[in-house]
Amino acid sequence: MSALLAIVVGSLAFLAGRALVGRRNVARLERRVRPHVHVESRQHEGATGDRSRLRRRLDRIERWFEGRESYESFVLRTERAGVDRRPVDVLALVVAVAVVLALLGALAGSPALGVVLLLAAPGIVWLALGVLAQRRVKAFDEQLPDLLAALSSSLRAGHGFLQSLHAVANDAPDPTGAELRRALLETRLGRPVDEALAGVSRRIPSKEFGYVLTAIVVQRQVGGSLAGLFETVNETVRQRQQFARKVRALTATGRTSAYALVGLPFGVALLLTLLNHAYLTPLFTTHAGRLMVAFGLFSLFVGSVLVRRIVSFKG
Repeated sequence: MSALLAIVVGSLAFLAGRALVGRRNVARLERRVRPHVHVESRQHEGATGDRSRLRRRLDRIERWFEGRESYESFVLRTERAGVDRRPVDVLALVVAVAVVLALLGALAGSPALGVVLLLAAPGIVWLALGVLAQRRVKAFDEQLPDLLAALSSSLRAGHGFLQSLHAVANDAPDPTGAELRRALLETRLGRPVDEALAGVSRRIPSKEFGYVLTAIVVQRQVGGSLAGLFETVNETVRQRQQFARKVRALTATGRTSAYALVGLPFGVALLLTLLNHAYLTPLFTTHAGRLMVAFGLFSLFVGSVLVRRIVSFKG
């Protein structure tokens, strides 16, 4: 009976997930166009007539969450991670998966396991979005020098700034191309170029692109050769990236030592547990043993933070 219930719950969660991730392009376009038009969403829903009750409820939930700081942080994190779904769809899917995992844990005979899974699922998704966001920022930084060189060449050929940006955006790989195309779409909808590029800087928190944006704003205010400015900024960005790679190469030994020192206690504990399970039992069954484990974990955390601060480069 428990297995049958688990299968039914899993099937319902799968169908709900498929319903949530559908119509992503239409929903994303509606969300971008909505601030620029004065059309009530209820009238649009009545005209189309093909939106499901679940979609309408998600729309109401999204409108209810708008403006809240926690939800805006989640929205920004999903945009930085490059998730091609509405944030409310991702949030609903995470909640559905967490509930299913909690039910499975409870059906397994451990309510505590169900609570742990219910709390762990959103945390894992949050961490995964952070990792994806860091990868996109790193890829954006690596593509930025080529982007600046292409913009400078296009400007020297006689093209305007928007025309050069459009040509580069069509040829640039993701995430650079996707972010620039989104900025150009916003400019077509009436948003100023500076604000559209500032939106790119908000979604991609890159220091190098922040320098580029500052240079563009200053040039548009005081005038000057934008092509020459891009060449100067490009050279600066390349030197910064070269210096950062040199620092990472010089600190590779320190980082490897830190990883080894942090992982060694866990590896030794696992090996001793496999060889002699009773040897480490007092660490978890006695008060003094638990204090020793807590102190050891705290020491590992402090040491890893210190080593990371020593070998990291923040320019």
